[in-house]
Amino acid sequence: MRLADLRPCDRCCGPLLLPASGRAFTVVRITVAIVTEKGLDLLEAAGRAMVPIANIEARHRVPTIVVLGDQDPALMEERLFCSACQLLPPERRHEQPMRPS
Repeated sequence: MRLADLRPCDRCCGPLLLPASGRAFTVVRITVAIVTEKGLDLLEAAGRAMVPIANIEARHRVPTIVVLGDQDPALMEERLFCSACQLLPPERRHEQPMRPS
């Protein structure tokens, strides 16, 4: 992320950098991940062998999960929140509707 990528808070539309929090703000990135065919095979093998998936996966050097946003950044949604909005308790978050992306 670069300074040129900064924009107002996606919840309150105010500035990201608030005097009370200094330079801190929150970035949330959302995308879809898919388990590959090899990943499904390894999950089945782990279930049949009754061993932790990490033990089986460590022996294979193939991708088992593909994160689509890593492949194509257009498939990643990104939200920026100022520290005041991030610290709102969950019951108050609905009081400030998020602006559409």
